[in-house]
Amino acid sequence: MGKIVDLSYYQGTIDFARASKEIDLAIIRVQYGAQTVDKRYKEYVEGCKKYNIPFGHYAYARYKTIGSAIQEARLFMERADSAAKFLVVDVEEMTLTRPSEIIPATQAFILACKQKGWKVGLYTGHSFYKEYNMGQIEADFLWIPRYSGSDRGIPHTNRPDMPCDLWQYTQAGRVVGISGNVDLNVLNGPLPLSWFTTKGQPIKTEQSSAPSNTTKTPGGRVMKLTDSQWKELATIYKTAYDKKILSSDEWVKKAQTKKLTVDEAIFLNTVLAGRTL
Repeated sequence: MGKIVDLSYYQGTIDFARASKEIDLAIIRVQYGAQTVDKRYKEYVEGCKKYNIPFGHYAYARYKTIGSAIQEARLFMERADSAAKFLVVDVEEMTLTRPSEIIPATQAFILACKQKGWKVGLYTGHSFYKEYNMGQIEADFLWIPRYSGSDRGIPHTNRPDMPCDLWQYTQAGRVVGISGNVDLNVLNGPLPLSWFTTKGQPIKTEQSSAPSNTTKTPGGRVMKLTDSQWKELATIYKTAYDKKILSSDEWVKKAQTKKLTVDEAIFLNTVLAGRTL
């Protein structure tokens, strides 16, 4: 099997004629936040197309609210090449004004893309995943980095602690035709390479190791947050209700009883976006 690489402008000029002999799949960064477009992504897309390398896209997330997460997703899709097989949201930093919104904001980004027919994955750091309970997010696949202590660019046994579908095992990999280091990844679950190299919505099976953040109810998918996250959301909604920004205390009660759905959280936080509480 060839190599799975992720690429950004840091890789510089790539000799795709040579690199294509080693690469089975490329994941190309499109943007850093809403406004910064990767300077080489179109060049890399053309190289992949010319040499028949399947590719997906990723966006480095910088959103501060659920509303801005949706906007970043829309810009990402506008910039994404139509030949991309899938999209990924890369969440590595806590950029949100309210940390408790990290799960509904990221979910909003993913849902915005899925509504347009994309397969969508989540990339997040190994420790970030644990600290912010990112396993509660519902995505089509999960991509996790974890390196060895020395990180010499070769496979090792220090696998991610959590189930994931792609494992980024090094930042110090080498690929012919690429000067300098490059991130290398391997499949780490039951999803075959063909799943990533085929475009279209995934078939609903139990294949993916990406966890689900919700339970099904007649009213929608209920979020699974930590007790502290539920408490913070309830406090936010209570303040908004007291200030008459929200017309009902129904949302406070739903957060207090842990019955708020993903769609409700997206709606509420869009309403509250930009408001001073």
